[in-house]
Amino acid sequence: MNLPAEDLVAITTGVSGYPESPPFHPGENYPESYFGAAAQGATNPVYSGVRETLRLLGLDLEHYGTPQWNPLRGLVRPGDRVVLKPNLVRHRNGAEPHILSLVTHGSVVRAVLDYVLVALRGEGEVTIGDAPVQETDFESVVTQTGLRPAVEWAAAHEKRVKIQLVDFRKERAKMLEGGVVLARETLGGDPKGFVEVDLGKRSWLTPLAVDAEKFRVTNYDKNTMPNAHDAEHNRYLIARSVLDADVVINLPKMKTHGKAGITCTLKNNVGINGHKSWLPHHRDGSRAEGGDEYEHKSVRKQLINRLNDQIEKTGSVLVKKAIRTGGALIRRTRHLFPLKDEYVEGAWHGNDTVWRMVLDLNRVLLNVDRQGNLQPNRQRRYLGLVDGVIAGEGEGPLRPTSKAAGLLIAGGNPVPIDLACAHLMGLDWRKIPLLRESVAPSDPALFSGRRDQVRFASNHPPYTRLFDLPAAETLRFIPPSGWLGKIELAN
Repeated sequence: MNLPAEDLVAITTGVSGYPESPPFHPGENYPESYFGAAAQGATNPVYSGVRETLRLLGLDLEHYGTPQWNPLRGLVRPGDRVVLKPNLVRHRNGAEPHILSLVTHGSVVRAVLDYVLVALRGEGEVTIGDAPVQETDFESVVTQTGLRPAVEWAAAHEKRVKIQLVDFRKERAKMLEGGVVLARETLGGDPKGFVEVDLGKRSWLTPLAVDAEKFRVTNYDKNTMPNAHDAEHNRYLIARSVLDADVVINLPKMKTHGKAGITCTLKNNVGINGHKSWLPHHRDGSRAEGGDEYEHKSVRKQLINRLNDQIEKTGSVLVKKAIRTGGALIRRTRHLFPLKDEYVEGAWHGNDTVWRMVLDLNRVLLNVDRQGNLQPNRQRRYLGLVDGVIAGEGEGPLRPTSKAAGLLIAGGNPVPIDLACAHLMGLDWRKIPLLRESVAPSDPALFSGRRDQVRFASNHPPYTRLFDLPAAETLRFIPPSGWLGKIELAN
């Protein structure tokens, strides 16, 4: 059938950077090139890297090097509905003047899109979509990455296949500096609509049901959350394009993450949900108070939270600004009277909520049918390919610092891919709840194998024995401040 093996991860190294100008044509006319010699461009290390990664996965090897090579044969079939899911989280990086370490680059999407078109053979449809954070200017991010012109070029030159770029969000917010919502704008979201999926007590959030009223996501209306999550229900609002898809190809950015530790294929699936106010990211308060927003009780942090609640309730811009100023003054008192911990908004290693929500959404992606019902068997075919060409370390996911890793990582299951990414980053997967719990027994399982059963293929021989690689030979990413010293590989 030529499907990507779930226990195999391909790692391509030495991808020297992104091509400068869209639509990111291949740097040479490969025998299988979908658009032929007319679409050949300047040097494109990403395109050749994606091609090599698909070869390393062992896909359609009998035809490799010929015009008949179709690496996605079996995964993508003529007439299929295919979703490509990049990470388009925000149009600006809070740490750098560019967004190269923040979002999936358009050249990665373009290369994968070409091979999808090879497999579709002129029949089917392709949706490229994401639900970024509420403040994101979608047109800005898809323009900065070159994704918009790349998709438009492909759509203009392959008219038999419907190719569309979609903002899955149902809402966008206008924000003040500092994360204060001024106004909210209703968006169309997925043109196919949405499906409300209720995992009920089969959700990973079920053990926290006693504290469900504490579920929060920063800068979103807390009053929406109880409608989605309580003692009996755990609901998600999923883009119908995703549930209708025959194939989903996950194209995340390789980054650290303040709440989850890392974000690669597993965390990227948060963008299939149309409204983030349905997504618990942490629980209000300290551990002692039944929360996981921070470690120790803090009157000042609770006061800031109450002020933020008032910001959501008022419609006056002047009042919003005044409340924000009050909160900033309270934060500054830590310079005179230090806090017991500096953690805020669930951005630390003790967050016991976000990983549960993320694993729920992966269960939805893999095992929920088109009607929104959880099934024991896989409902759609899957490939993950991680953009680690310029990755992000430090205060990801919104303020990462660039890390020139030169990597593309791919596989047929999100769990082994993320285990591999963590080790490449110099992080111990056993210390990251999202990864540790992803391999724990569950029904249905996200990955039925064991960590020691994962195989590797790479153009860099040491990476074929990746889990034997000592910390000193990894890329040694700097974790977010709330995880620093807690998740790095020991040796």
